[in-house]
Amino acid sequence: MLPIIYPIEIIPENILDIYMLNPLVKLLIAYRDAMIYGRLPNLWDLCYVIAVSILILLVGHVIFKKLERGFVERL
Repeated sequence: MLPIIYPIEIIPENILDIYMLNPLVKLLIAYRDAMIYGRLPNLWDLCYVIAVSILILLVGHVIFKKLERGFVERL
């Protein structure tokens, strides 16, 4: 669940650290900072988004390469 309609401040403090692990949340906050509030997004949050995206890409590539043989026949 992303804070698209509601503000991030309504997320309870006890789950906020886990909630912020979602890279899309950090990306949405960076977008809001730039477009709505007119301030620069947090560079570390953008680096986190890029790192998680690259990690997911690499893991997906490794899984695809393992299962590539016979992939077309299974579709």
